[in-house]
Amino acid sequence: MAIKSDVDLLVSYGFIKTPVTTWPIAWVNIGPPLLTDDAKKKIKTSPRAVQLAYQRILVKYNAASSEALEGSAYASGGSKINPFRTFEWQPRSDAEGGFALEKQNSKVAANLALNYGKYDDLTHDVHLDNSYLYLFLGNWAVGVDKMNRWWGPGYSDSMILSNNPPPLPTLTLQRMKAEAFESKWLRWIGPWTLTTSLSVGGNDVPESHPLIWLTNLSLRPFESLQVSVSRVAFFAGETRPVNSRMLWNLAIVNDNCDSTRDGREYCDKYSPGTEHWEMTLDWDMYQALNVPANLYLQTIYNDRVPHSSAPWLYPGFRPPVPGRTAFLAGANTWFSINNALVRLYAEFEYTYQYVYYFWGQFAHNIYGYSIYPYSYKGKLLGSPLGGEAMGYTLGGVINEENGTSDTFSVRYLRLNEDSYRGYGYPFLKQKALWFSVGKAFTLPHNLGQLSGQLGYLKSVEGQGLKSAASGFVVWSRRL
Repeated sequence: MAIKSDVDLLVSYGFIKTPVTTWPIAWVNIGPPLLTDDAKKKIKTSPRAVQLAYQRILVKYNAASSEALEGSAYASGGSKINPFRTFEWQPRSDAEGGFALEKQNSKVAANLALNYGKYDDLTHDVHLDNSYLYLFLGNWAVGVDKMNRWWGPGYSDSMILSNNPPPLPTLTLQRMKAEAFESKWLRWIGPWTLTTSLSVGGNDVPESHPLIWLTNLSLRPFESLQVSVSRVAFFAGETRPVNSRMLWNLAIVNDNCDSTRDGREYCDKYSPGTEHWEMTLDWDMYQALNVPANLYLQTIYNDRVPHSSAPWLYPGFRPPVPGRTAFLAGANTWFSINNALVRLYAEFEYTYQYVYYFWGQFAHNIYGYSIYPYSYKGKLLGSPLGGEAMGYTLGGVINEENGTSDTFSVRYLRLNEDSYRGYGYPFLKQKALWFSVGKAFTLPHNLGQLSGQLGYLKSVEGQGLKSAASGFVVWSRRL
């Protein structure tokens, strides 16, 4: 969260002009813009908190730019680790550790990461999380990876892809540097990035081992506005062929087949399965009005509005109009105290897929049937709150002058509101409070970094999760 807060600040002050609503972000979008002559001149007259954020990110960029073979290691321990994961990295099991070897140059980037942790009963205890191998082809990269993706502007959660489950192994194509089109007809789109990935699901879904297609387009048409559109589609599988009809339905977003019109056999074989669309709008009020604040809305769509329910939406041509929405709405502001950058955020998350915007009956279980720890064995999981919950979050990030960072949050969670399908088992209605504080700092004598979190979950009403303290500590070091 400390890095995210610094990057967001440098975006607001005009040093970084790429969209930053999706992570990971290629360093080519972050580091080189800080080293231009205009940036070096501008930083001299910027507020002290901005200068310190600039220096912190530049140090990380220089370390990440090395073409030497780099090694790293980490180890962690904890108890009753917070199940409601946020942007901040945290271990997935009480005891966890690993090491990595990284090598990169202008043609290739590779990272082999081996991790040990008992956080998924359905797989082995040794994992390749955070591993990748990419080839660079001009401004594009193609390769394989097993990395978490955070697609969204929020600090407490993301609705479509987040740190919630372990990462999927993917075959990925992505645009590296966010540049605007040269054409005068398309230049208005501004700097843009594209990521598209293909993966395979598990067997705990209506169709075993489906293909999973992940796509995100992010752009910045104005310096004060970032826009992101994402799509996650499940298609094919063990009993459904990958043929022209399946691919055509996938291309035209025909994932909700009408068996009374098309026939049951056609729908079973040729209609893609679960599909989620996401749209993010992030308005930087400092760029627009010189007010130190951001407002953002991330909406996810799990269906389309049927013509019979809203014929007024379909005059003539009938393009798919998205429906059944859930969303995360948030705002954050920042200020400095004794040269420390303080960022406060407030976010509201609503994971029902109901009548917001256009149409929708209650659609429970949009995030699958899995029991914590979540994994991609069921439907794709974004939010850890489950498919019928609300979350209210107040939190903050403090980046101190000496490189130490602190985090804190208070979350009021209304889980399993209809006791149908949501968080945990047996999906009992519950209200809970989550309190947490975290700290990260560099150890002396080049001994690495230490970070940790202390938290307390208070059961306010209902059953399911019990009141308990939790915590973890993580040591990490470049070798």
